[in-house]
Amino acid sequence: MTGGGVRNQYLWSELSKALEPVGVQLAEVSPELVDGKEALIFAFLGLQTLLGRPNLLNSVTGAQNGAIGGSIHLPGTSAQPYM
Repeated sequence: MTGGGVRNQYLWSELSKALEPVGVQLAEVSPELVDGKEALIFAFLGLQTLLGRPNLLNSVTGAQNGAIGGSIHLPGTSAQPYM
């Protein structure tokens, strides 16, 4: 298990319980991999926002349309977001 979810004890516990009957055990990986993956994913989501591409996909959320989550605020500019 990697990414920020690895720090979610409830998620870890529930997944462990659900996977135990089929003989699967979760294993922690190095903190560098966990933090690196989390940073990479958020950088990718930020890039999608910067490019004006949906990063909340309707195929995942069940919404009618995809949406852009977040906004880009650059230093030294007005309070208006980049988008």
